[in-house]
Amino acid sequence: MAYLALGDFKFILQQTQLNTIESNLELNFSEIARIGNNPATFNSGKFKESFTLELDMLLQKQEILEEFLEAVKLKTPFFMVLGYGKIIGEVLVESVKIKEESIIPNGASLKRTLQISLKRYYQ
Repeated sequence: MAYLALGDFKFILQQTQLNTIESNLELNFSEIARIGNNPATFNSGKFKESFTLELDMLLQKQEILEEFLEAVKLKTPFFMVLGYGKIIGEVLVESVKIKEESIIPNGASLKRTLQISLKRYYQ
């Protein structure tokens, strides 16, 4: 069992529920074309770091995800910690995609696939 903490929200996950964690590190360079020579490349600033998480929420309380979405709409940074002790730090939620499956007659779903795109927040 593992968990993911984003601010006040803790996602408690069984081993098969956390499908993927994707990290992206984007480095910025400037390039100047030179006549009769190879282009010149220069370091142009810092880097951008982003994360994408995909997880399955099985038989979770439906309103918990709604509370999380309301907090995301405030566009404030969350402090992110992975359950095995890795501290990511402050992140901003760029997007949240929700796919609902196995919908029962009262409108609730038994399985939700949640994809969260995050980027590191720098002050």
